[in-house]
Amino acid sequence: MPFLLGGGFEGDMILPDGFDPARPLNEKGVASYGPRRWPNNIIPYDISLITNAAHRTMIEEAMNTLMNTTSRPIVGSIVRKPCITFQPKTSSDQVYLKIQYGTGCSATIGYSTGEKRLTLANPGCFRSGTIQHELIHVLGQYSINS
Repeated sequence: MPFLLGGGFEGDMILPDGFDPARPLNEKGVASYGPRRWPNNIIPYDISLITNAAHRTMIEEAMNTLMNTTSRPIVGSIVRKPCITFQPKTSSDQVYLKIQYGTGCSATIGYSTGEKRLTLANPGCFRSGTIQHELIHVLGQYSINS
């Protein structure tokens, strides 16, 4: 399966201003503290620049897969509580993830002020695993192979 690199740190990670790649993450490589972690584990997103309905569906399905995969059981219930939530941006969201077409596959690492973006090349990046990989960067995790 080909993987298109979108530029940036280690090929597909966009480092926000002030981001120190040498600063340790938790034992799973995830931003579990400070400015890299999304407030309340909620990631508002804007998908309006993705004009192809099938591509939008693929992105939303990848988000749902991550939310379901990372959910945890609620004691005494068959319901699970998601650890992260992707939700469409509202007018009150000043910090959000902008998902757009572009050259290669890349994403901003974790939460920070300023623009956060996830870029997907058409057709090379529109695979569920590739989209999930970039969304995991948005959560603050380095590449699995880094």
